[in-house]
Amino acid sequence: MGTTVALTQTFTTPDGTISFDYPGDWSVAALGAQGHPLAVGVGPFPGQSVGVNMANVYAVTSATGADRLFGYVSRGDGTVVSFEGTQEGGTNDQVDMADETQEFLQSDLFRARLLPVPESFTMKPSSRTEVAGSCPTVLPRAVTQPRAQC
Repeated sequence: MGTTVALTQTFTTPDGTISFDYPGDWSVAALGAQGHPLAVGVGPFPGQSVGVNMANVYAVTSATGADRLFGYVSRGDGTVVSFEGTQEGGTNDQVDMADETQEFLQSDLFRARLLPVPESFTMKPSSRTEVAGSCPTVLPRAVTQPRAQC
């Protein structure tokens, strides 16, 4: 197994309710935009047409199932946070997507370099009814393209 990535930087929203750690070679930017237990979920996502590569999608999601959309977590104040990434897999009509996802889950790339980032994600209930804070967008220079959107 590979060496676990060093999470040397921390992103925290201005209101202090959301934070996560990330490697020094990633860049993070803030966008305008109830503390449930969180988990990291992973699943295959087919390409949008025949012959297009599928993707393995990984995201912070509600561990209680309280939020029905994969990768979206309610803040409890009318806003949701999405914190997810994708890793391109094989051509969707030529690979077994479940097998491809299992291989990704066991890879050093996922376990040592990617998983530590969403595992560090924390979210507290907002103390305000309206959030003037932000949600993070992560743009790594590595192979994957994690992103978050309001």
